[in-house]
Amino acid sequence: MTSGDASSPLRGVILHAAEDELFRARLDIHLNVIKDRAQFWSLSKIVPGHDRRKEVKRHIEQADILVLLLSTDFLASEEWSECKAEVQRAQTGGAHLFPIRLRPCLWEASEFGGVQLLPRIGEEIGRPDNDKSWVTVCQEIKALLDGRRWRSVPPPTNRASVPTLVTVAAVPVRSRLRVARILFGATALGTAGVGLFTLLTAPPPPPPGPAPHPTVTSSQRPTPSPTPPPSDCPEGMIQVPGGTFRMGGTEVNQMPHRNVQVRTFCLDRTEVTVARYEKGVASGKCPPAGTSANCNAPETSRREHPMNCVRAADAEACCQFRAARLPTEAEWEYSARSGGDDLYPWGSEAPDPTKSAGQQKRVCWRGEVTCDVTQHPDGRTVALKFFGMAGNVAEWVADSYANQYDPAQTDNPLFTRENSPRVIRGGSFASENSGKLRAAYRGQYSPTGRLDHVGFRCAASMR
Repeated sequence: MTSGDASSPLRGVILHAAEDELFRARLDIHLNVIKDRAQFWSLSKIVPGHDRRKEVKRHIEQADILVLLLSTDFLASEEWSECKAEVQRAQTGGAHLFPIRLRPCLWEASEFGGVQLLPRIGEEIGRPDNDKSWVTVCQEIKALLDGRRWRSVPPPTNRASVPTLVTVAAVPVRSRLRVARILFGATALGTAGVGLFTLLTAPPPPPPGPAPHPTVTSSQRPTPSPTPPPSDCPEGMIQVPGGTFRMGGTEVNQMPHRNVQVRTFCLDRTEVTVARYEKGVASGKCPPAGTSANCNAPETSRREHPMNCVRAADAEACCQFRAARLPTEAEWEYSARSGGDDLYPWGSEAPDPTKSAGQQKRVCWRGEVTCDVTQHPDGRTVALKFFGMAGNVAEWVADSYANQYDPAQTDNPLFTRENSPRVIRGGSFASENSGKLRAAYRGQYSPTGRLDHVGFRCAASMR
């Protein structure tokens, strides 16, 4: 997802089957009324002689809004088969997904089956000239552009709670997408989640005045302890001394920016490799990983690459095999920042976006596949030298996703909620935007997803 000037039009992509071109053309006519606020690209705009596959990938990567025109023809098309991975990456990066059912099809059985369909419950467009339904669809897109407020129903009931009311009126439209996307983007809610969202039309309350917070600077970060003896942490982990740090960032889903206390724990020095994971599979303790395109498990040359294409539950099971668990969001970010205020694991300097993954010394990004987990030593964290906390694969953590942090949760926080997306951290080899490599960056996806750009590392509480 792009992050340009909030006053410029958003970028949209319309994906459809060739058989549904008349539907796409009719939708274009209706979208014309908001062309100054959102501009939509479609397959019909590919210039003759240009590489079709590269053009689709490039536009999806840059998109703020993805519109899918659903039909059996589309779900069975080579076009959809080839671009599903890019759509998944764009969605986890903040792009807003609008699936529109043209004709009856088994969308609910697809990887994105939990995303809210348009038109609403049980309806479909049916024919290209169904203007009444097209107007309804365009009103939903316009509501997103208007930056209205949404809340989920019911509120969370588990161990931690988060505010159900989010004010976004003063936030630039591109940032509002990250808040508003919860209406359709919470893929883990499943089809039972249809209708669980209510539009709030009341005017936003005045924002509270800023409260003073002490800032933990790089010079104040906790002094790392010497590497502990093997009895203190499981094999392959480093002890992280507890402390207080400033958690969060400037994006809507990274707020409120607040001081958080973390207790001493252990964390894997690298992401869990294919070789380590397969040991667990051989012992019957780790579920087999996915083997589809770009998954590392079948690739014998990637034994020291991070394991990808695993569900959150698979990652948790494999950590338990080592008497460990997934880290919390707070533990992960604390480690990535070395307990200080660095923007990136290695410091505050952004990586050079003009360099490819092979040329970039700090981070595995802007590439087609993962890298060896120790291939980029210059990108290690400042204090304890963790590898790969930016790029390579994003990482599952223990927390469920909420569109903002609960400001009351500041002592070793952990937020969990059933039937919610799971947080992923750290950017990946496929990241094109350096913002996704920042220590505060948060993505989300269904915990049942097997993604080629998501893996994990394990943590352990002190024995």
